[in-house]
Amino acid sequence: MDPRAAAAIAALTSVDLGHAITCFQSGVRQEDVPLTHVAAEFPSSPASLTALTAFLARFDAAVGPWFHLHGYVGLARLLAVSTAMSTRRSLLAHAAFTGNLPRLQFLFHALGPLVEPSTVLLDLAATHGHVHVLTYLHHQPGQTASTAAMNGAAAHGHLNVVQFLHAHRTEGCTTDAMDRAAESGHLAVLEWLDNVRDARCTVRALDAAATHGHVEVVRYLVEDVGILCSANALLAAAAAGHDAVVRLVWSRLLDKDVARANAMRLADRAGQGHAVQMLAATCV
Repeated sequence: MDPRAAAAIAALTSVDLGHAITCFQSGVRQEDVPLTHVAAEFPSSPASLTALTAFLARFDAAVGPWFHLHGYVGLARLLAVSTAMSTRRSLLAHAAFTGNLPRLQFLFHALGPLVEPSTVLLDLAATHGHVHVLTYLHHQPGQTASTAAMNGAAAHGHLNVVQFLHAHRTEGCTTDAMDRAAESGHLAVLEWLDNVRDARCTVRALDAAATHGHVEVVRYLVEDVGILCSANALLAAAAAGHDAVVRLVWSRLLDKDVARANAMRLADRAGQGHAVQMLAATCV
């Protein structure tokens, strides 16, 4: 081959030269498209942590391999060329969601004033128990939280996060905090919320704890919080086969005959023959 032709081919097929040329062009590189394509699906209402968490699980599958290949150099390049808010929001939310403090700090430094005021990052970090990320975000201007932060932390049993939010933030929680802690069986969180924050719950806490067989949580709600046992709790425990909870609820019912009759009627109507049998055998 002619030496000049060989030199031309080598130059035209050089990956490094191609990157050097295209870095001056607008737009996103081809290797970044899979990442930005998923990022474009960032929820329009990110305050809904359920939808946002589902999205971030999908985004995680894209950003993990991408970051492994391109690292912080690629991240800086992407931030420099991408004007899509969905990309910035996805990267920030993902760092808070996964507890990746170094990457979150890098993004805050690189984006500067482009980081939007939001409750999303604090709520995500709190819900998923990343107190180190929570501490950092707490000191960033414009970053606030909502009651979803403490509610989510309580639901997942992150007592240290609940305590941090109580000490340093003012957003507080709703009845969802104790209700969801009871549902998940997080007795220590439940006790702390009840005794320190003087938080409140609804009857849903007892029904959910009974459904999931959390007998000590049911005992605490009945004996310490003062929730009255009901036919719903009795049926919920029986339908799920939690004999110990059925016995506990039965022992605390004020009007046993009415509650048993109501529970058995509801179970029969729902076609829950096993629940009817357990109630008949236990509630005597």
